[in-house]
Amino acid sequence: METFRVQGLVSGINSQDIIDAMIEVDRGATRVLEGRKTTIEARLEAVRGLNTRLLSAQLDLSELKRAPTFAGRTATVSDEAVLSATVNSSAAPGTYSFKVLGRATAEQRTTAVQASATASIGSGSLTVQIGSGISTEIALTSANNSLTGIAKAINDAKVGVVASVVLEGGGHRLILQSQQTGGDNAISLSASDVSGTALADLVGGMTIIQAAADAQLQLGSGPQALTISYASNTVSDFIPGVTLNLTKASTGPVTVTVGTDTTAATEAITSFVDSFNEAHRYLKANSSYDPVTRQGGILISESGLKAAIGRVMSAAMGADNALPSSMNTLAALGVSIDRSSGELVLDTAKLNAKLAEDPSAIGTLFRNTGTSTAPGAEFAFLGTATVPGTYAVVVTQAATQAQVGTTGDITDDGGGNVVIGAGNKALSLTINNRNITATLAEGTYTRAALAEQLQVAINAHLPSGSQVTVGLDGDALDLRSRGYGANQLMKVTGGTANAVLNLQTTQATGGNVQGTIGGVAATGAGQVLTAGAGTPAQGMALLVSSGSPMSTTVTVRKGLAQRIEDTLRSMTQTETGSVVQKEDQLKRSAADMSTRITALDARLEQRRSRYASQFLAMEKLIASFRSMETALQGQISGFENMSRARSGG
Repeated sequence: METFRVQGLVSGINSQDIIDAMIEVDRGATRVLEGRKTTIEARLEAVRGLNTRLLSAQLDLSELKRAPTFAGRTATVSDEAVLSATVNSSAAPGTYSFKVLGRATAEQRTTAVQASATASIGSGSLTVQIGSGISTEIALTSANNSLTGIAKAINDAKVGVVASVVLEGGGHRLILQSQQTGGDNAISLSASDVSGTALADLVGGMTIIQAAADAQLQLGSGPQALTISYASNTVSDFIPGVTLNLTKASTGPVTVTVGTDTTAATEAITSFVDSFNEAHRYLKANSSYDPVTRQGGILISESGLKAAIGRVMSAAMGADNALPSSMNTLAALGVSIDRSSGELVLDTAKLNAKLAEDPSAIGTLFRNTGTSTAPGAEFAFLGTATVPGTYAVVVTQAATQAQVGTTGDITDDGGGNVVIGAGNKALSLTINNRNITATLAEGTYTRAALAEQLQVAINAHLPSGSQVTVGLDGDALDLRSRGYGANQLMKVTGGTANAVLNLQTTQATGGNVQGTIGGVAATGAGQVLTAGAGTPAQGMALLVSSGSPMSTTVTVRKGLAQRIEDTLRSMTQTETGSVVQKEDQLKRSAADMSTRITALDARLEQRRSRYASQFLAMEKLIASFRSMETALQGQISGFENMSRARSGG
């Protein structure tokens, strides 16, 4: 609001200072409100700080709800020159001893030494095949029928063979090496000449300088020893959960020791204890009374927040009576409450000893668990509103994949082989609203090899969630989505390859699982069946892998991490959490104070204007009086002058 200033030029009074002093006196009520607003804003900032720390503690609980946190594994190898090992959480602790009899090798072949690497050998064609894979024909003409030309043609054809020309003495050799190791991945190579036999003689005269061979691992010794072969030097199914990377053969037994790794579990428990203590410490610092300064913290009046923190502490230190007493509380793991500070105290040595003793039992304490009385329906997770207990589950319809039908068997050449060339190698599809064109590699296939090639060609265009599987149903293709549910859509839209593949062109759609949980209809999404809102099981989800209707009973319990999280969420939940509601209340109070202060300031400005008007009127009145005084003084002076003139003075 614009005001005018009164300078007191007539009266000589500093009117503006007087008005300012009067307004300052009148602002007493406003200053009280401003002080209250400052206090409210400080409390709001402190409550926000507490909420941030509670959310951090809540976030740290997420690791304690994950099974891998308590299933860490290590792998130690007795001779790292022979092999290295990596391990995942599914590996069972133990010591495994075996011999590496030999590594897997890829076949290598070489020609005899040729005088020139660039001289023409003879036009014709090469037919190359790796194991039982695709047979590929490579045309050789005058443009590429030298050693270097042949090497380039083979490499460009991408048939699984690497070709190179090496210099030896004064001559040159063509060397071929399979890109795949293993005895089943030998190179099949033949040549035919347009004229003469030079090309066929060159290929026929090649010698194997390294044979294709499997890696071999031996368990035991003597006549009863067991030898297992693998096509690769990366072996992932010899020891469950352990991947072996073979470097060389061993002269004797080598051992792989799988042990438990409790690092992740220790860090997760420590992180939660630290973050909860930070929240507890922050609230205490802002709500305590200092007898020395006789000052209370900004949150000293917020008894509700203290009570909520107390409920979190009670949830954390409570016992799970469904578990053995040796592993059913934080106290059993070495977590106690400090009597002086009220904070959680972690005995790391005791925790590590418990983890070394039985990490899975500690994982059970923290994690949500569920058991099913029948295979085919497994507990996946539960929601914050799920009431622990036992629920009857009835699956009325299993989830299905999107499966493309066929109009007949794959068309072959009459001898069981399918020839794919330039005129029949493309297949167009729409998969989950994504339009793609899969291009088959040209070559001669068995039906099984063609199905494998089609799967590779299609999935090269798709993200993992939309990929397909291709197999055989007799002599016909079986093309279906890997995923389940009504969101899985597939349709063959065209392409020259369908002349031999014989796939239907109508859209295929998957179906969601259907059923009830606790006698109430549940929601299906793919193979996941989730209990509906408003039921005791609300939020509980099951993974239904059964391919047909079934019934089971599922019993679920909330782990310690979930119970603590539920209590924290009652404070931090958007809109409904007690701390969030306190924030909202303080924000409304601060806004209300601002509105009242603004209204009071507006009235004070009106009062200032009124004071200024009154002082201005006073100045005008004084000016009028002084004008009259001046006139009277002039008249008096005139009378005096006239009197002196008459008297002759």
